[in-house]
Amino acid sequence: MICRYDEAVASAMNALRMSPDGVDINYKVAQMYAIQKNSYEAIEMLTKAVSLHFDLNMILDIDFFNIRTSPEFIDAIKIKQKTE
Repeated sequence: MICRYDEAVASAMNALRMSPDGVDINYKVAQMYAIQKNSYEAIEMLTKAVSLHFDLNMILDIDFFNIRTSPEFIDAIKIKQKTE
């Protein structure tokens, strides 16, 4: 399998410029960054998706395994719990 995450992220970022509050796009970009082990960027995008009311169950996706124990990831989950 050829991984072209950089191209995928670039395409998703273009989509975000057109729809900055696109919850699904923010979430997908967070997934791509997490898979690449770019923790800072993954948390940043995940936090935005959560603040836009993304489903908490989706945040527990296996793609976030690399960052799941980070304090920032836990903080992102707390944001979601506060809005429910």
